[in-house]
Amino acid sequence: MRKVKFTVLGLSAGMALAVGMITLSSPLIIQKASAEESVPVFQPQVVGAPTRRVGGGSRGMADGESLPSLAVLAPESTGRTINPRPALYWATSKVIDKPFKFTLVYADPIKHGTTPVLEADIEKPASGIQGVDLAKHNITLKPDVEYQWSVTIVMNPKQGELSNDIVSQGTIELVKPSTEVSAQIAKANEQQLPFVYAKAGFWYDAIDSVSKLIDKEPKNQTLHKQRAALLDQVGLKEFAALDLKS
Repeated sequence: MRKVKFTVLGLSAGMALAVGMITLSSPLIIQKASAEESVPVFQPQVVGAPTRRVGGGSRGMADGESLPSLAVLAPESTGRTINPRPALYWATSKVIDKPFKFTLVYADPIKHGTTPVLEADIEKPASGIQGVDLAKHNITLKPDVEYQWSVTIVMNPKQGELSNDIVSQGTIELVKPSTEVSAQIAKANEQQLPFVYAKAGFWYDAIDSVSKLIDKEPKNQTLHKQRAALLDQVGLKEFAALDLKS
């Protein structure tokens, strides 16, 4: 088991312009194609059971303040990646003075054991979207193995009471892309990658590629709209709206 401390990265997201083959005599088709291609469209490969992605929000704290909403940026079913050391993104509506923790475990403890792959205290969390880069912690995913990852706000750290913790969790699996998709990825520039990954069903790569673009251009609203569209497509509407306010 690896147990470390790290500082999360405030990251954002990127976009690309997809060019379709259309005729000049069809202005309505041009307009429709432009609208559809302005944001990545995630086409999931549905595997695994739904997970609990959003925690908090509806309950209150002792001082009367509402709890923050917390979500891992993941689809409801198992998300796929082609990166053995991916970045995993999560978001919170606000930061409170409580410990934030990150955990990565095997989804099948009977087959792979119960020892966490990574446990970490998240230092200096911020409101909005941020990422945990597994590469910086020398964590490499095994191919075709499902993992569960979570972010937790520990509400009663001194008492060790877990029932009041705010937890959001998702699942991830490393897979090998097809020859066709590999060729598309190789030909794509960084602005096109979110579109290629999303269409191929590689959720974590789509979010990571657009987030890296936003990290380079944090004020670029076109990029924020692209990431927000992906979040909206998997039902994370609150955090899509939060991203558009960035």
